Amino acid sequence: MGLSRVAVHDDTVGGIRIPAGTSVGVLIYGIHQHPGVWENPKQFDPARFLPGASQPASRQATMPFGAGRRMCIASGFASLEAALIVAAIAQRFTLELCPQKPIRRENTFTGGPEGALWMELRTRRPALAPALPRPGEASAQNGMLAASPRARVRSNGPAP
Repeated sequence: MGLSRVAVHDDTVGGIRIPAGTSVGVLIYGIHQHPGVWENPKQFDPARFLPGASQPASRQATMPFGAGRRMCIASGFASLEAALIVAAIAQRFTLELCPQKPIRRENTFTGGPEGALWMELRTRRPALAPALPRPGEASAQNGMLAASPRARVRSNGPAP
């Protein structure tokens, strides 16, 4: 899992001289698993990417789609599609990792879990709807007045 680039200028990285024209490999897996960048880097913790969680100093601390001019052109679509799929599933189910099926990382160019990602799904219970106001009572939520089925209600404004 890495990126291959060619050095445009002479440079020195970590005390190693890199002449212009040298092919350089960036091991993304090494960045994603580096203890100097992430707290508990080997632990599966999606919450580390939530707003308010401590973030690494560099934007390139995570590069699921590469970086720079040759970054994956479908990264925006893939991120949107993933968010929509997860949201659709999470509306109906709670998901938990199966503790008897540990996650193993696949050592390939694109990375990801090795094999299936086993999850336990539990149907969510529907949230209770707020109680509707009784006829003649105002609702605290929207200030509307509930009418009985026989009440006369004007359609062009509030009820008298």
